[in-house]
Amino acid sequence: MATSIRSPTVRLCLLRASGELVDRYGAEGHPASAHYLVLSRALCRHAVFAPPAPLRPAELERAARLYAEMHSPFAQADSLLTRCADGVAIWWWDSVEVRALLGGRWRYINDRIVPEALAAPAGDGWRQVETADGFDAQYWRDGELLVTLWRREPFDHEAWSRLRFAIDDESVPPPGAVPAPVVLPLPAEVGSLPRLKRGWDWPDLSRAAMAATVVAALAGGWLEGRAVRYDRVAGAERAATATNAAARPTLDTRRMRDRLARLESFNRLSVANPVETAGEVFATLEPFDVNLVAWRFDATHAMLELRQAPSMNALGDLVTQLEGSPILSQVSARATPDEGAVVEASIGPPAAVPSPPPSGALPMREARL
Repeated sequence: MATSIRSPTVRLCLLRASGELVDRYGAEGHPASAHYLVLSRALCRHAVFAPPAPLRPAELERAARLYAEMHSPFAQADSLLTRCADGVAIWWWDSVEVRALLGGRWRYINDRIVPEALAAPAGDGWRQVETADGFDAQYWRDGELLVTLWRREPFDHEAWSRLRFAIDDESVPPPGAVPAPVVLPLPAEVGSLPRLKRGWDWPDLSRAAMAATVVAALAGGWLEGRAVRYDRVAGAERAATATNAAARPTLDTRRMRDRLARLESFNRLSVANPVETAGEVFATLEPFDVNLVAWRFDATHAMLELRQAPSMNALGDLVTQLEGSPILSQVSARATPDEGAVVEASIGPPAAVPSPPPSGALPMREARL
C-alpha cells in the first residue's frame, strides 16, 4: 500500500561507500527490517562472461564460476551471477569491506545483496545515471545491462567520448552526445533476478552426507523399536544406500575440480605473460593521452614513467582503469619532482587469502573511467 512506503518496514536499504545506510528516499534507513541490501555502485565491479562457443547450462555455470573466481578484483569477493543474452553477467564486491561498513547493523546474507544498477528500473540505449556516490554510464538493450562504467564526477564531453575505448562488445554502438544525468529512485522492494543456479560444492556435499547419516540413524532407531528382528538388515541397507548416494556426487565433484584446476593452471600461465600485460596496459593508456617516457614489464611487476602527468583526478581514473584489468593488482601511482608520475603494479591475480570454497558467486573484468 502507498501509505506503508515510508514506514520502518521498507523492504530494502542502500549501503553507501561512506558506510551510511539510507532508504529509497535518501533518508536514514532501517536496516534491521530490510529484506534486501542494495550496494552502492561505488562498491561493485561488473563484467560479462561471453563463452567463445555455445555451452550447455551446467557447462556454462562451471565456466562462468571459474572465470569469476580467477578474475575477481578482490582478495575475498562475494558475487552475483545472472544470465544474459551473451552469457553470464557478473557483479563482485569486497565482502570484507562491506561487512566492515555494515558493522553488524544488517545480517549479511549474500543472496539478498543487490548492486545499485540492478535495483533501478531498466533503460534503453545509453544513459547517464546519478548514483548514490557518483555517476554511471550505462547501455541497455532488450532489458539487459550490457555496459556500466562508473566514476565519481559527472561525465563531461571528453570523458564520455573515451567510453568507446572501454567497450569490448562490438554490438554496442558508440555513445553519442553526453546525456544529462538522471536520478532513478529505488523501488519499494527488489523483484526477482535471473540468478545463476549454484551447483554442488564441498560444503553442500558435506551437509548432504551429514543429513543422510542423521536421517538414517533416526530411521534406524524407529525401526528398531518397531521390529527388532529386522534392525540389522534394515540398518545395513540404509547405510549402503546413504554411502552410495553421498559417494556418487563426491566422485563427480572431484573429477570436475581436477578439470577446473588444470584450467586454472593454464589461465595463470597465460596471465603472467609480460607481452600480453604490456599490450593491455598500452591500450588502457591510449585514451588518457599521457606522455610515456619509460616502462618495464617482467613476470611479476610492471612500471610506467610518465612525463607531465595528468591531473590528480585523471591520474586516479587511470589507476582505477588499470585496477580493472584481470592481470594487474596492487596498482599505485606517485608524483615525481619533475611534474611527472610513476605508476607501478603487480602482475597476476591478487594474493589468495585462505577461505572456504566460494558459495556461488563469480568475478570479472570491469573498466572504469
